Amino acid sequence: MRTHQHIIDTRAIKRVLSILPDHWVIRELTERDYGIDLIVEIFEKTGINQHKHDVFESTGAVFHTQVKGTASKLEPAQDGQFNFQLSKNAILYAERFSVPFLLFRVDVSTNDAKSYFLWIQRYVRDVLDSERPSWRTDNQDSYSVRVPPHNEISSSLEKIAKIASRPRMIQELIEFRESYFHLTSQLDAASHGQFAIDADSLGHMTLLARQISNLTTIFKYNDCCIDKSCATDLLLFVTSLNNSSAGTIFSELPHRYNFDLLASSIESLTSAEDFIASNDNGTVY
Repeated sequence: MRTHQHIIDTRAIKRVLSILPDHWVIRELTERDYGIDLIVEIFEKTGINQHKHDVFESTGAVFHTQVKGTASKLEPAQDGQFNFQLSKNAILYAERFSVPFLLFRVDVSTNDAKSYFLWIQRYVRDVLDSERPSWRTDNQDSYSVRVPPHNEISSSLEKIAKIASRPRMIQELIEFRESYFHLTSQLDAASHGQFAIDADSLGHMTLLARQISNLTTIFKYNDCCIDKSCATDLLLFVTSLNNSSAGTIFSELPHRYNFDLLASSIESLTSAEDFIASNDNGTVY
């Protein structure tokens, strides 16, 4: 039997498809009972082809969504947020994923109604775990979540893309930190005469610098003023080294202070995200 709510949910899915950018790849699932309605892969413009058409490539960023539609106009509560009763099973299911899992609260009451999103895993960490520490074991079937009004979907695409990129960002931070640690350790040793710069060592240091320059997401979303050009400077610096450079090489490392900040940023990533969101009068979730 196809219920009224099924029809509303279908309309909500169609609304989401119309809101998200055409160049994002949206995959609908046939088995929605598990809680995932859409899997979205984010593409970004990388150039123009010979026919003067935009070219888009995958960023590798993916997120899952559960779409909850309503035919009644969404009205905020007294605190200005949109309350929604989300089942405990849905929350438990969402937090099992490392891929960001977003709740889309979709208003289909009118053609121009606004719709909103909530990053479920981060909401659990920042809000639910704090307000209801024993919610996982409580004898309660659902919990009210508060969707922030600043998370209006059509005006928050950049935020959604950043959330979707977070798993890749963490992975690249780990890769960067490992390569940077080995590179700077060798440069430091060389500057103290404890490590010879010969063809083999220079080849290894160049490999480490190239591994750093091949990263992508980390240069887009870090808050340490490190971009792709900084990585290029680092690679050029390493490839310019020779035996006569040994005495001063480490002190001349380009963007060293900011690279050091980036290497340590994974230790306070969540706190930094909270601080930046708070300064912008927003939320991470």
